[in-house]
Amino acid sequence: MRKNVLLAATALFLTLGLILAGGELALRATAGRIPKNDFKTVTWSHSVVNNALGFREREVRIPKPPSLFRVMVLGDSLTWGAGLATDQRYSDLLKHACAMPFQD
Repeated sequence: MRKNVLLAATALFLTLGLILAGGELALRATAGRIPKNDFKTVTWSHSVVNNALGFREREVRIPKPPSLFRVMVLGDSLTWGAGLATDQRYSDLLKHACAMPFQD
């Protein structure tokens, strides 16, 4: 009985080791195909361009004209658009879906 448990545990650990080694080899083989990211100039092959204020957004006039209404979107990497082109971010999609024309 004890011998069977020991054999089963050994087989389990060997199988787990083989699975982990195979996963490691697969990750190393595909690592060269992953786009370079520094999140300063490139995010998953999409250019990152910041405005004069340091935001990943178009240039804006300061002070704003009194007739202009602006919305500032705050958030994390989802809002910043990690892995997306600028026009694919939800804030840009909202801007284009809105009936109100946007200006600088």
